Amino acid sequence: MRRFTAEDFDNKTNFFDQMAASSWFIRLQDETCRNLSGEELLDSGCGTGRLAARLRQFQHRVGIDLSSEMIREAKQLHHGESGLTFLQADVEKLPFPDEQFDAVISTCVLFLLPEPDRALSEWFRVQRRGGELRLLNPAPGFSSARAEQDALQLPDKERNGLLQWGRIAERRHRFSEAELERKLTAAGYQEVEVRLSACKRATIAAAIK
Repeated sequence: MRRFTAEDFDNKTNFFDQMAASSWFIRLQDETCRNLSGEELLDSGCGTGRLAARLRQFQHRVGIDLSSEMIREAKQLHHGESGLTFLQADVEKLPFPDEQFDAVISTCVLFLLPEPDRALSEWFRVQRRGGELRLLNPAPGFSSARAEQDALQLPDKERNGLLQWGRIAERRHRFSEAELERKLTAAGYQEVEVRLSACKRATIAAAIK
């Protein structure tokens, strides 16, 4: 599996921002982050920062992304909003000390990584004891065919994001609920819960350090 580079995402900043603003994706993210609380939040693979900006229950929110263009757009899009910091960084080599964050979220990142266990290890390291991890990834049964069917129900401007998500899901990791639960447990997490989203397009994971 090819490892994506920062440049791969730099060239698609507008596409990812449009997807992040789509109603179907916002619903998935909100379902993933429901009842999440604390003071310090890390959004690992934050894109243009739209999700981190919505999670105002956290006093301090840090978003990191491999793409410098994503981070530039996030800073511009959310300029002047308090409690937000955006940094260019690799999810597999986080530039933070141990146990800094109360919660870590990562949406549509783990399934893209050739070696996902590296990211899980880093997220575990930077979380405080009792802190919670939330993950969102395409469901194992989500496909191009399913995306094409579902896209017919969306506004024109939102269809391309779902269609692209279906295509990339078929080419990367297809984590089953049991497989993802095993990975989280092996990384050290407890109280692991992995389930399908309400729309069945995504897998949502929650776990406690």
